[in-house]
Amino acid sequence: MVDAREIAGKLQGPFRLEERSGFKDSAVVGGFGAFVRELAGQGAGLEGNSDIRSRFEELAGLFSSYCSADPDRRKEDLGRGREILEDVISMLAPLPAGPHPRAPQGDRVPAGRFMSKDVQYLKGVGPDRARLLARMGVSNTEDLLYHFPRRYDDRSRIVPVADAPEGEVSCVRCRVRSISGWQVRRGMHILKARVEDASGSIEAVWFNQPYLEKQFQPGTELVMSGPVERFRGRQLTNPVYEITGKDDEDLIHTGRIVPVYRLTEGLTQRWLRGVIRRTLDASGGQVPEPLPAALRARLGFTQAEDALKSIHFPGSEDDCGDAYRRLVFDEFLLFQLIMARRRAAVSERRP
Repeated sequence: MVDAREIAGKLQGPFRLEERSGFKDSAVVGGFGAFVRELAGQGAGLEGNSDIRSRFEELAGLFSSYCSADPDRRKEDLGRGREILEDVISMLAPLPAGPHPRAPQGDRVPAGRFMSKDVQYLKGVGPDRARLLARMGVSNTEDLLYHFPRRYDDRSRIVPVADAPEGEVSCVRCRVRSISGWQVRRGMHILKARVEDASGSIEAVWFNQPYLEKQFQPGTELVMSGPVERFRGRQLTNPVYEITGKDDEDLIHTGRIVPVYRLTEGLTQRWLRGVIRRTLDASGGQVPEPLPAALRARLGFTQAEDALKSIHFPGSEDDCGDAYRRLVFDEFLLFQLIMARRRAAVSERRP
C-alpha cells in the first residue's frame, strides 16, 4: 500500500517536467492532470493525518479540469499545486536512516548509500543550507538530482569584447587589466574592472560585491555574461562570472547552456548549480538504472545517470531533449508500477 511520502515523491518529478514542457498536459503519458488526480485521490483516501488528507483532496480538486484549461490557468494551478505538495512534505515525519529506493533496478551498479545520503553531508551544504533545501522537498542526494531546472539561459555563444552589442546580454572571454572598488555611501559599494581580449576592452561593474576585488587580480582570466549598457562608456553590469583557464567543459555558470532552478530564500543559483554539479561528478555509476540495456537500446535511451547529467548541464538543445524524453519515460514507468501495486493490493483483499 502506498503512503503519503511515496505519493508526494512520485508527484514531484512530473510537476517539474510539466512546468518545463510549457504546461502542455504532457509530462506523463495519458495526461499530467489525470496523473495528479489519480495519485492525489489515493492520498486523500489514506488513513492517518487528516491535514495531509485534506491537502491531497485539495490537490485532486485543483486538477479536475486541468486538461481543458488554458496555459495561463494551468501555470497558476501548477504553482498552487506545488505549494500544496510542499505543505504535505513539511508535515511528513523525517525519514529513518536507511535506503531510500526510487525504482526497481535493472542492470546497474548498486547505488549503496549514494542516493539516500542526507543532503547536509554533501560538499558545500551543511545543516543550515540543508534546512533551506528541505523547504523545496530536497532532503537527500536523490531529491537533489531530481530537482530539475525550471528553464535554461543560453550563454553558450562567446563573442569578442568589441562585438558585444549594447542592450543585449553577451558572454565574453577576457582578462582583468585593472580593478578598483570604493564605498559610495553607506550600504553601497561599487567595484569596477577593466577587462580585455584581443579585440578591445570593456568595463565590468558590480554593486555590493566587494569580496570580488580579492578574486579578480590583474591577469585573472574570466568568462563573463551580462547586459551590455552605456554609462560613460560601454560596460557589463553585474555580470555572472567564472574564473577560467580551464577547459570549457568545466564551465557551469557561463559559456554554455546554463540551468536556472526554483529556489527558496537564502539560496542562490550559483551555489545550487555548484552543489548539483559536484554531486553529479561524484555519482560514478551509483544512480539507479531501472531499464535493462536491451530495452534502452531498443528505445534509443541513454542511461539514467547520463540523462540526469544532461538535464542539468546539457551540451546542446538535443541533449536536453533526449534527457527529457528518458526521464519522462521513467516517471511514466513509476506511475504504472504504482497502479499495478494498487491493483494487486485490491485483488488480495477480495474474498
